[in-house]
Amino acid sequence: VVYTAKSTVLDVKLALQALTNVNPERQKIIGLTKGKILSDGVQLQELALKKNQKFIMMGTAENNIPAQIIQPDFSVDDEGYEEDAQNDFDISTSPVNVQNIRTKIDKTEIHFINPPRRGKRLLVLDIDYTIFDCKSPSETITVLKRPYLDTFLALVYKYYDLVFWSQTSWKWVEAKITEMGILFSTEYRVTFILDRSSMPRVEDHHYYKRKRDSSKA
Repeated sequence: VVYTAKSTVLDVKLALQALTNVNPERQKIIGLTKGKILSDGVQLQELALKKNQKFIMMGTAENNIPAQIIQPDFSVDDEGYEEDAQNDFDISTSPVNVQNIRTKIDKTEIHFINPPRRGKRLLVLDIDYTIFDCKSPSETITVLKRPYLDTFLALVYKYYDLVFWSQTSWKWVEAKITEMGILFSTEYRVTFILDRSSMPRVEDHHYYKRKRDSSKA
């Protein structure tokens, strides 16, 4: 794709739509600029882009968006309910789930960014919807990043070692953490970061159906 200096952010989004099937209004672009909310009409020449500058587009493809949200049917007869109660499935003690968790723990490699400090407890923070607002329509990290996050992390770092976790893949985790500047703070240090590869598969018997999902361990 070839752009000119007068090409707009919308032009970029339309090209991305052709490649990803994510509509422009659902796209969230991170990395084109910092500290500024980009409107679709902004021209690329206004962004002072660097050569080979990389950016991340986040969004859901149209074919992955359900036409409607189907609510589960909670209506069951008394006999069915009593039978289910007698055969209650405990997700935490299921032999399959316990084995999956043990296997994932054994296979998970933790790469320390900074060594754990003696006497400090561990604080694990989820990235999405906790320190990073995934649902915001904004495309600037200063808005997507939770307000006063650095102040909070600096305060708790006095008492806790910090770990960040996300159920997304590493490339998205790295993009978010880097854009938020968390790895470069002089007020606190990150011990390690985990992505979805550290999540074990678990089985749950829910609404009379057997399903599998990934879980934090």
